[in-house]
Amino acid sequence: MDGFGTLDIYKDREMAEAGLPYKEKVRQLLRASVAPETRRAYASRLKCFFAWCETEGVSTAFPTSPEVLAAYVASLADNGAAPATVEQTLAAIAAAHRAEGIPSSTETLLVKKTLKGYRREHGTAPRKKDAATIEVVRMLLAATARDDSPKNIRDAAIISLGFAGAFRRSELSALDIKDLKWTVRNDEEVLIINVLRSKTDQEGQGLVNCLLKHI
Repeated sequence: MDGFGTLDIYKDREMAEAGLPYKEKVRQLLRASVAPETRRAYASRLKCFFAWCETEGVSTAFPTSPEVLAAYVASLADNGAAPATVEQTLAAIAAAHRAEGIPSSTETLLVKKTLKGYRREHGTAPRKKDAATIEVVRMLLAATARDDSPKNIRDAAIISLGFAGAFRRSELSALDIKDLKWTVRNDEEVLIINVLRSKTDQEGQGLVNCLLKHI
């Protein structure tokens, strides 16, 4: 089964058999219900799981038994997978089961205990990168100031905007010129940035961020 199909709640054949219209629109909306990054991550985890099943001679048909999932968690542990990877894998498998309309063994005591044991052995604290300080940002901007090439001008703008607004990479890359507007407030030039969608705003309600010119 493909990475997208396992995340769809209804199959094409079920829509067709029911004689309902807007089949393609339903599929589009179902796909939009899950963030693209999550879909790609789940598809990747499922692909690895199915490959492991085939290597071990285990059926890839759902439902997956608790014993198989516990064994897979153990195999991930042997290969040094991070706890976050294991948890995302189980989340992907659970989502695939929900898509098929069947219970997932990820909620069974055996799988939960196996995962708990893995957490106790390997810990669950994520490895986060240190945030950039103003000194680091100044060094980066100094590097872009060596010449006024379009690339360096673009990089300087991205670095400055990202740091001042504390934007994520996805938020920066999604910005368009129409999302930026200069105005004056209390005799200060202010840049108004309309963030149409972010990780914390999956439904696209929008967020307005205001930055002073001389930050």
